Amino acid sequence: MVGIEACNPSHENFLVFEKLVKMANLYDVDIEDLKHEVHQAKRLLDRTEEKKKPRTLLSFTSFLLPFKEAFPCLFSLCSTSICLPVSSASCERSFSALRQIKTYVRNSIGQSKLSSV
Repeated sequence: MVGIEACNPSHENFLVFEKLVKMANLYDVDIEDLKHEVHQAKRLLDRTEEKKKPRTLLSFTSFLLPFKEAFPCLFSLCSTSICLPVSSASCERSFSALRQIKTYVRNSIGQSKLSSV
């Protein structure tokens, strides 16, 4: 999550290299290249007009799209951040549904089925 925050322009850790390193290690991104890309991305953003600066993770990724050959590591991390699920709610819902089904099956087994085994 720290790496995703570092890719988001609205977060205080935006493009903080130390925060991006943790995510880069997980996805086999070249750390040395990433360091240079972060520096250059900051310079590019400084030169960008205020109204054209990205405000969200998606807009930052779109901002990098024309420069993806120049920023392959950073673009890869941003693209990955967009695709990652933020929570595990769907997984928890499936376990909850499974628990309800199994409870129903256990409760519907009568004494005759249990004693015939």
